[in-house]
Amino acid sequence: MVRISSDFSKTVLQTTIVLIFLCLRLLLDSNMSGLVWNEVDVLPLAKQFADPNWIHNDWYLSSETNYRYLFQVIFGWLIVHLGFLPTSIIGRLICYTLVAWGIVLLGQKLGLSLSYLLLATIAVTYQGSLQGAIAGEWFVGGLEAKAVAYGLILLAIALMLSRKYVLMILLLGCATSFHVLVGGWAFLTTFGWFCLRPKERLWQLGQKGWLLPIIYLNASAGAIPGSLQQLLTSPPLGNISPAFIYVFLRLPHHLNPFAWHPILWLRLIVYLLILARCMISLKQKADAKGWKAEDYARFELAEFTLISLIPFVAGVAIAFFDHQGRWLQYYPFRFGDMMLPLTTCLLLACNLEKFSPQKLKLRFWLATCLSCILFVQSAFFTQQAIAVPAFPSKQQDVDPQWKLMSDWIRDHTAEDAIIISHPWKLANFTWMTERATIAKLKLFPQTKEAIVEYYERLNDLSGGAVAKIYFGNEELDQRKTVKAISAGFSNLNTAQVQELMTKYQSNYFLTDDSHHLDLPIVHTQAAYILYGRAYKEKN
Repeated sequence: MVRISSDFSKTVLQTTIVLIFLCLRLLLDSNMSGLVWNEVDVLPLAKQFADPNWIHNDWYLSSETNYRYLFQVIFGWLIVHLGFLPTSIIGRLICYTLVAWGIVLLGQKLGLSLSYLLLATIAVTYQGSLQGAIAGEWFVGGLEAKAVAYGLILLAIALMLSRKYVLMILLLGCATSFHVLVGGWAFLTTFGWFCLRPKERLWQLGQKGWLLPIIYLNASAGAIPGSLQQLLTSPPLGNISPAFIYVFLRLPHHLNPFAWHPILWLRLIVYLLILARCMISLKQKADAKGWKAEDYARFELAEFTLISLIPFVAGVAIAFFDHQGRWLQYYPFRFGDMMLPLTTCLLLACNLEKFSPQKLKLRFWLATCLSCILFVQSAFFTQQAIAVPAFPSKQQDVDPQWKLMSDWIRDHTAEDAIIISHPWKLANFTWMTERATIAKLKLFPQTKEAIVEYYERLNDLSGGAVAKIYFGNEELDQRKTVKAISAGFSNLNTAQVQELMTKYQSNYFLTDDSHHLDLPIVHTQAAYILYGRAYKEKN
């Protein structure tokens, strides 16, 4: 009992310390901002799910979101009762606690001391949204469904290495309920890990082995409606497919290997080389000194990571033939892109701790480095905390004039007003003004019919610029898409704007003062100008 209590206290203490480092870097980083994380997208959806009367006529917020059902039930309720910023902070704390706990349990299995575990954690997580190797994946940052799922998965991997398979499969199922693709790829990787050494690992399941599929299916039930909807619904007829829009228009930085920058490919190669060198070094030392439990755990984690890269490699191969994105839309790069940097940093830390010839000097420099990081990051965190009362502010990509303009729109337009706004800029438009708009490039629906309509709405807002790119002979490039959409919107003339107002039943058009239209000016605020077709002040 004393040992159990001591081990538990040690785990709690280490988890708390890792959590502090995560919070100092990420807790107040761009909450409800569309610049870094996706909270500006998913949290308004969660609020509208919990309170359907909130901006009930907004096309995007009213779209089907069965794939996020469990996330929206929990955090939508919090948003309705506490607001966006408190929910963002509380939700991030929950996710970070899961991640910190999982990393600590992994570190203990790998034989890492706290200082080296912190070094590995900082190396991965302090990169912000660049935590993945190449495909832009991250596992700890903003509050969204996949952040919860990754926290559960890290705990599941630690339990897998500890041979606690019932709890492992339960957490994998819960992760799948929160995010079907993240949890699904983690489950398939785990299945592959068992199949790699079937006589050893499948035998360890014992008489409880038959329970694991049942537990997983029940725990992952939250993902079933959205999965069935995606698989059984036929795409609408037309000139462009939802998968093509998804992969090549909206998410090429995640899903199209040909859109990835050469520097990112170099980054991927470096991670693979470091991982290979770490495995060779660890094996040589283990062979020389005798294999211990931590040595087996290190290689089992490396095996798990290499298996997670099988879909990644398959996705790169498929990209040469999948010109419509029918297979790429299922994110084959996602899980491996996250596991490779995490495992590489953990195993590199193992090498540094166990096999450095000058351990005392290295520990001194490590302690100095961690102290400096703690001091500097505490200073940044303090500045972020001081800015919290001014929310939303620069952290949310909100300048004072836009804040005044959004307040005016909320106070002086009817609650059911639909306002046409820039499709690329002002991703925070909906939750700040609490008014419906037409479409935002950042706010991407998930059903096949809605994806096609999303494309059509962006094309309308850009004066047909999207269609000119994707049905022309130009090379697909998201930066070019953003530029074309922005330029197309800014070049809309009065007749085109009036057509948009008629089509989308809108009486307002929000733009900047460089965009001159022959329409009544309803309100101006510095560079922002609101045109109207017919204006009635709210009672």
